[in-house]
Amino acid sequence: MTTLHGVVKNRRVEMDVPEDWAEGTSVEIFPITESSNGESDEVSPEEIARTLAAMDKLEAIEMTDEELAAWEADREARKALQKLSSTSVSKPCGECGNETLGPIPPILASE
Repeated sequence: MTTLHGVVKNRRVEMDVPEDWAEGTSVEIFPITESSNGESDEVSPEEIARTLAAMDKLEAIEMTDEELAAWEADREARKALQKLSSTSVSKPCGECGNETLGPIPPILASE
């Protein structure tokens, strides 16, 4: 039996199949329930308890007012940069000419 690997995209399974498979060949697909190393991806209640116990042992991070202000300024700057980079404008597609969305060029984003 041949094992094939694929991905689900737009609610369809996509994969490359051997050239000798005829169009319309029937296949049976099962989701992978184990990780590549043969272990289950599910987390046991014991592992959850160990993880929570380890997290409880961590000390809280204490920052000075200056450190907190610098951290918050950096966070806001990163959010602004992320928002800027995710903003899109409509432009014609190079292949078909239809309108597509693309990132705003930096020169336009600053205006």
